[in-house]
Amino acid sequence: MEMFFVQKGCQRLLIRQCIRCMAGHSKWSNIRHKKKSNDIQRGKEFAKLAKTIESASRMAGGDREHHLVTAAVARARDADMPKSRIETAIERGALKSRDKTSSSVDLMTFEMNFRGIGIIVEALTDNHSRTAQEIRAIARKFGAHMGAENSILWNWKRIGLLKVSWLTDDEARRDDLFTAALNGGADDLEEAQEDHSINVFTEPHHLHATRLALSTAGFEVDSSELTWRPNGELIHPASDSLIDFQSILEALDNQSDVSAVYHDAQF
Repeated sequence: MEMFFVQKGCQRLLIRQCIRCMAGHSKWSNIRHKKKSNDIQRGKEFAKLAKTIESASRMAGGDREHHLVTAAVARARDADMPKSRIETAIERGALKSRDKTSSSVDLMTFEMNFRGIGIIVEALTDNHSRTAQEIRAIARKFGAHMGAENSILWNWKRIGLLKVSWLTDDEARRDDLFTAALNGGADDLEEAQEDHSINVFTEPHHLHATRLALSTAGFEVDSSELTWRPNGELIHPASDSLIDFQSILEALDNQSDVSAVYHDAQF
């Protein structure tokens, strides 16, 4: 399946032809490592989401309309995080943005190579040294090599990703979806038949507007988030590396400061 790029103002007939030719399995569905959660894991997930919201709110100076804040809040809502916890995290971040003497939670990004597969780790921490030491220990344990700044990210792009439920073959409704997405600021769309959805890609600052445009047009947005997307082809891990690869993803995700893990592997 191939991606396609939609130019603003291109004819609707061209869009319709593109989406038909690319329907199938979405190679982008699993580039962010996600695991099923039980009650204990959900508690940990909520704690990480709260840190993400707090950090975004602090960096945005308490501006609730800033794209970092709206993206963090949308991700928390998609995970069914209680509204009270979301509000508390926003307020805590806004307070810290005004109080320059308070300790801050900062975003750290780690890049590593696992047997030819790129892995990007985002962590929110108030102790850079401790977090870096623990991430490096995980990398060593599973034979991954830590990379210098931009050694992996040079070939990735920061984007907004929305997943829209799609259970119909109605061509007119499909056109309405494309129109709403483009009006909201979307750049790319792809159909993923394996989970009956359409992936909508945007620039980070257009994520909230695109979600609003789709929801206003009556489309169910399952999730929306800021993510990293590799520009190159995805890599098929060797069969003898699969267990170790899954293990390092789990170990990274279980580290208390890690907020997200991305990779360019295709299973």
